[in-house]
Amino acid sequence: MKPKRIDYEKILFVGEFLTKHYPTTFTSTTIEEDHKASDLRIELANGRGYGIEVKTVNADFNAASDKLYPLKNNKWLKVVGDINPKYRYWMLNMIDNSDYLGKGLKMMKERSGLAYIFRDGILFYGPTRFEESIAGMGIYYTTQRQQFEKDKMEQTPQWKLIINLEGGKWTPCHVPEEFFKPVNYEDFNRANR
Repeated sequence: MKPKRIDYEKILFVGEFLTKHYPTTFTSTTIEEDHKASDLRIELANGRGYGIEVKTVNADFNAASDKLYPLKNNKWLKVVGDINPKYRYWMLNMIDNSDYLGKGLKMMKERSGLAYIFRDGILFYGPTRFEESIAGMGIYYTTQRQQFEKDKMEQTPQWKLIINLEGGKWTPCHVPEEFFKPVNYEDFNRANR
């Protein structure tokens, strides 16, 4: 039996958001973690559909924050691409821990969309907007997000895609505070070894 998704409530929240703000869509997901390129799927009225990856950013979208501009964040060791100081950016994994395709590259391969949950709303990209919003790539110094055991929380350099936040469709909304509380996933990781 596969374990329940650790972000299942967030995925449902985004699915309901899309249904409300994009009334011609139908959303579906699974409660079990499947490690695919997207967390949920939307079906459009014209019969076409695509997957959407859901990510959480523990910041206000509308706050002026150096955190959202890579060249002012000293955790970026190297940045390559068209980074404009007028814009804000965030990231997606490019290569996973084993040098395989990370989430961002899998999404490009499968033509997935993206939804970032911010503290003050949701930023949504369809597949075309997502690809057009990739501004570059870089090496970011952080912990391995797949491993939450205390003994594996050391920071390492990791390749990330850099996403231009101005390319998505922003919608302010109330986001539950519990989406941003730290959670320990040691049991989840043991079940997925």
